Amino acid sequence: MPSPTETTRYFLDYTTCGVQHTMTMRCDASVTDSQASTHFSDLFSAMEPLLLLTQVVRMRRAEEGSNISFPAIYSGTEEFGSTPGTGVNVPDFWSFTGKDSSGRQAKVEMFGRSISANNNYRLAAVDDSSVEAALAELATSDPVWLSAGGSTPFWNQYANQTVSAYWQRQQRV
Repeated sequence: MPSPTETTRYFLDYTTCGVQHTMTMRCDASVTDSQASTHFSDLFSAMEPLLLLTQVVRMRRAEEGSNISFPAIYSGTEEFGSTPGTGVNVPDFWSFTGKDSSGRQAKVEMFGRSISANNNYRLAAVDDSSVEAALAELATSDPVWLSAGGSTPFWNQYANQTVSAYWQRQQRV
């Protein structure tokens, strides 16, 4: 199993539905705070029509080989979506998955999904312009949104409509 510290990582802490979440971006060490901010902002902007009210809290950076993250300067858009979510929406999120040419996984998760899941729990890029735009952002030629091995992944051409088991259990307590 790969170490989570094999790449430089940016973490975007954000709130939606009254709960704080963290999105991780694996990237090359040359990526700047400004570049990371732009890519986080562009991904959230692409998915905005499919998101509940989401507010950025802060951004952090961890260097390759380190488990410690430090504050980074976030300069992107700070609010996405418009409808506030409730407790019942907390476990609903989007996930994008892929693999690089060596089979190493890539994954990006985004809480605050505003629509109910369909029968197959996926929304294909060919069926939704927001998913298509998000996948275009993830497939950028910049050295961001990398796989666990630090390579450019091939993204599956859909977004998973996922329900977090952790948050389901928290709601049952």
